[in-house]
Amino acid sequence: MLSRRDLLQFAALALARDLFRGIFPVLSAPWEAEAITGVDGIVWPFQDQAELVAAIARRRRLPVILCVPGPDPESTRRADRLAPDAIMAAPMSNLTELARHYRAIARESSLPLIAHADGAMPIEFVLRMRQEIPTLRMVKDEAGHTLSRISEYRRVAPDLAVFIGATGPLLTAAFERGAAGAMPCVSF
Repeated sequence: MLSRRDLLQFAALALARDLFRGIFPVLSAPWEAEAITGVDGIVWPFQDQAELVAAIARRRRLPVILCVPGPDPESTRRADRLAPDAIMAAPMSNLTELARHYRAIARESSLPLIAHADGAMPIEFVLRMRQEIPTLRMVKDEAGHTLSRISEYRRVAPDLAVFIGATGPLLTAAFERGAAGAMPCVSF
């Protein structure tokens, strides 16, 4: 019999492989969820109007990722009730606080969790959190040298879906190294 942890890991991995590939722009206004075309999903970084953005994404049959701003359990519960395809943890510079944030999200939601690596966050931190939190199956990595970090993730954690924050020539090179896609910020 599978343990709850094993079941969550299996479900999160299956979802990550099927849904989370390609371009997932980080939107800055709710109307962009309606207007944007040629994308594989959307990321909504705010608590405000998350219900509207999630409804638009569902109607358009686009996977939606909602961000949770900090280690407040109610923020995670609110996001979880909207049934997004995944939750992304907002970045923080203090790794101890960030670890608390990831754990709080994992306690409140069984949805796939996306780590957001930026600043000086070491790959080892993401991997340690991934070992501890079975639903952490993806990372948006904007810390350090993008291409070498993708190569390192692929080497040590080939089942971890890696997204970058950039597009253009860097995206092509990132795909060549095994990235799942990009989550660039957009504005119209």
